[in-house]
Amino acid sequence: MTLRYLLILYVSLMLHEIGHFVTALIIHAKIIKFRIALFGINMQINTNDLSLNKKLALFFSGPLTNILIMLLSFRYYDVLKIHFYDVFSIHYFHNILYDIAYINIFLSLINLLPIIPLDGGNVLKSILEQYIKKKYVHKIILTLNIIFLIISAYCFYISFNVFYLAISFMALKGVFYENNLILEEKVKNTYKKFI
Repeated sequence: MTLRYLLILYVSLMLHEIGHFVTALIIHAKIIKFRIALFGINMQINTNDLSLNKKLALFFSGPLTNILIMLLSFRYYDVLKIHFYDVFSIHYFHNILYDIAYINIFLSLINLLPIIPLDGGNVLKSILEQYIKKKYVHKIILTLNIIFLIISAYCFYISFNVFYLAISFMALKGVFYENNLILEEKVKNTYKKFI
């Protein structure tokens, strides 16, 4: 992976998070923590009081930002053909715009995987919570994360592709997160019995 790819990936991830941030401001969601760090934006938003539509808007805003960037890249890819006559300039800028488009569509698709902490997992969880008890939702999400963890770890073992390692890491992070939520629910229920 070249420095250009890493820079495009970093900027795309920042814009993804800014998409969430702007949507949170628009829907008046409470931002608990917002920090710009070396490795991107760290943001935590309280979604407990939000309606399903607001949650979906919030979670889809990141991937939609990446899709918008991809569409703009393709749009300017075509514009460059008209305005640049220098072959080197056309080739150089076409490569950059193609990389921007490719990385952003890749990010949007990855973020829509149905695992926590990715946006797709949050969408699935928000929808399930409308129809199923929370304790079952946690177990369903935990099971999905474990399945993705096993599949992506196996794919990494076979291919040594960093992409599968990243998915494994995200799935594992979600396993710990959902496991903690299940444990918290058990502690709350046990505490309620003694009151």
